[in-house]
Amino acid sequence: MAFNKIEQIGLAMLIFALVTVTPSTRGDRNIVVACIVASALSVAAYALIVHPVTEHLGASRVVLQSATGSVDPNALAAGMIVAFALCLAAATGSQHVALQAAAAPSAAFLFIAILATGSRGGLLAALATALWVTARARRRLVSAAMLVCVVLISATQGTGNVWERFAGDA
Repeated sequence: MAFNKIEQIGLAMLIFALVTVTPSTRGDRNIVVACIVASALSVAAYALIVHPVTEHLGASRVVLQSATGSVDPNALAAGMIVAFALCLAAATGSQHVALQAAAAPSAAFLFIAILATGSRGGLLAALATALWVTARARRRLVSAAMLVCVVLISATQGTGNVWERFAGDA
């Protein structure tokens, strides 16, 4: 069992090393970013549609269940943070209107999925990401509007009971 974990981590490190030293163009990097965002959106949609909110360790959370086990909701939220950050950056910093129009609702959908996991760390990471992107954005008004939306969604979204989890131990 321990060897499998070492093998998985070693393989991931090897892939990371190969990707970082491989020459790439701007188009290649755009394809990688699009794949990261598309995979996170598909996982979020799968999680919210196929696996509705259920009780998990005393709290209502989205948990991916399978015959052999389940995915920790915190890991699920962590897996969506990078795509959330990429979508926010594209929505506030891109010069392409079509990319902005696609990235803004994608960021909102990912944020709602992160909240549905009930992950306190996921919420804090998403809020910190939104603050950082707002501070670094070229379009401050658009960025500030998106930050307000993120805060409003997090304050009003009941799914996942993430705010109640801050007060309790669940």
